[in-house]
Amino acid sequence: MSANCLAHETCVLNENSQSQVCVSKGCLIDGCPQGEICEDGIVCVPDPCALMMCDSNFFCSAGECIASCAQVSCALDQICQDGICVADSCKNKGCDAGQICQNGSCIIDLCKDVLCLDAQICIDGECRFNPCQNIDCPPGQLCVYDPIRQVQCVNPWVIDQNQSQTAEPNQDQSVNPNPTQNQNDDMYLG
Repeated sequence: MSANCLAHETCVLNENSQSQVCVSKGCLIDGCPQGEICEDGIVCVPDPCALMMCDSNFFCSAGECIASCAQVSCALDQICQDGICVADSCKNKGCDAGQICQNGSCIIDLCKDVLCLDAQICIDGECRFNPCQNIDCPPGQLCVYDPIRQVQCVNPWVIDQNQSQTAEPNQDQSVNPNPTQNQNDDMYLG
């Protein structure tokens, strides 16, 4: 079944639901030239990390070198953020079915049944551009995103199987987002 799209949209196949959907044309579909990144899945902008050289076990985000969490080991009541251990306000927080923990409180999981296209993740019930698309993690690490800690590079083994914003590392250190899972699930970084 074909979707009826507007002039500024293009029809793409949502591999998760096997249906066709309309998305705005832009870098989400067309990509960007070298030296530029896709901003919000719409427009290409100069990449603030294009000329950055970060030390090993660091990654560049918004023009700054950020410490990776891949080599960090935190206490059980902590999580890793930007290479340091911080208190985990959701540790041991038992939420009811259909809820997630965010900032220490149980809230309705608005992304529970939302399926997004490649290069998107669900945030607050809406499919949005996945910021991990613009992150090159150190070799063997992957990028995860959550609204509180933003982007982090971690070892693949620290990610729970239900984690949505995870991305699998590939040989050229770029990431491939996994759009089939929810971005708000709890995760342990570090």
